[in-house]
Amino acid sequence: MFMRYMLLLSCALLTVACQKDPTPAPPAPAALEGHWVWQHATDTHYDALDHFTKTQPQVGAPGDFLLDITGRTFQYFRGNGAVETSPMSYTRQNELIRFDAHGQLTIKELTAHTLVLYHLGEYTAPTAGNIGERIDTDVYYSR
Repeated sequence: MFMRYMLLLSCALLTVACQKDPTPAPPAPAALEGHWVWQHATDTHYDALDHFTKTQPQVGAPGDFLLDITGRTFQYFRGNGAVETSPMSYTRQNELIRFDAHGQLTIKELTAHTLVLYHLGEYTAPTAGNIGERIDTDVYYSR
């Protein structure tokens, strides 16, 4: 009887010891809200037929622009603190940010220290010698 009890106890201990640890909870998503520093931006050009034509970096140096995001507004500043825009109200649905006044952005990357925003441009009207184009922009921020 004692041996049978020891065998059952050993099996129970082995079963408990061999169980996997529960999967750790995924990390909390990074907060969009906060103070972001402009690092660089890249424009991607497409012709009116939606064919890629070129990429072009925007002129500027890291820190030239600052972005403050609250739960309700975006506001841009110059690197020296001068106000660039009035606060712009927005709503967010997953990666899509819609501004109440006009326009929208897509969050391409959001981590604790990196934010990449994508703006889908609108086609310009054709002019003499130009069939029109669209310029999309990726803007990179850090904090």
